[in-house]
Amino acid sequence: MRSNNTFGVRFAIHQNKNRRKDYSVFARISCNNSAERELTIKGSFRIENWDDGKGWPILSTKELKEFATHLEKVKSKLTAIFQDLELKEGVLTAENIKNCYLGIGPDIQKVTMLQLCKITYDKFKTEIKKGSIKNYGLQTAM
Repeated sequence: MRSNNTFGVRFAIHQNKNRRKDYSVFARISCNNSAERELTIKGSFRIENWDDGKGWPILSTKELKEFATHLEKVKSKLTAIFQDLELKEGVLTAENIKNCYLGIGPDIQKVTMLQLCKITYDKFKTEIKKGSIKNYGLQTAM
């Protein structure tokens, strides 16, 4: 099955305002030409340990290897959320993927037109009386 949707996750670093030598890691989520969203990843380190070209830490120490594993898990979880939204036919934007990752916002609900009509009918059933159609000038075609 081929998808027409685009999705990507890149990692970048930004300098911390308080500590000049430490940098924070961000995941940049892009999806279907919507605005890119950034997600802060826990952890900070020095710029010497970051490969800007690859967007990945340089695997020189055990801690950096563990952090790279954590980044890989974040990327795979974001990809799983994208695939889940795609299967549920939800709205695919970078904002929705970020919110699902953070646990913000309602679950994706798919409502058919028939279900929507039934919900509306049940909501207004008590308000509509027998004379409503006559009072509003609506004629029934029979």
